[in-house]
Amino acid sequence: MSTSPTYLSGPVPQGSQIGRYFSFRLMITPTLINAIYIVGLLGITIFSVYLMVHGAPAQAMMTPFGVVQSGGNSGVLDGVILLTGGNLLWRIYCELMVVIFALHRAAESIDEKLPVSPGR
Repeated sequence: MSTSPTYLSGPVPQGSQIGRYFSFRLMITPTLINAIYIVGLLGITIFSVYLMVHGAPAQAMMTPFGVVQSGGNSGVLDGVILLTGGNLLWRIYCELMVVIFALHRAAESIDEKLPVSPGR
């Protein structure tokens, strides 16, 4: 008689989605990563365009040499850097999350193919 594989909280019924959900064998985050990526992409792009149009807010800083004005002038350059660099880094981060979940899926399929031993 074969038993189902064990995980963090003991045996998990093979057909039970609720059991798989509460034992963290069913991952819901991979389906959300695509939507999260699109929301982040839109947010970075909208803020970059805002930065290009309006510029960074000017700030006055007190230094030992007096008051120094900073910001407010390089909005287009900052917006272009954020548009390209920010979206690229966001894409890399989301791809890393996808890779982590793909590794989990591969490890889970290997675990299901292994014979169940008494010590496991």
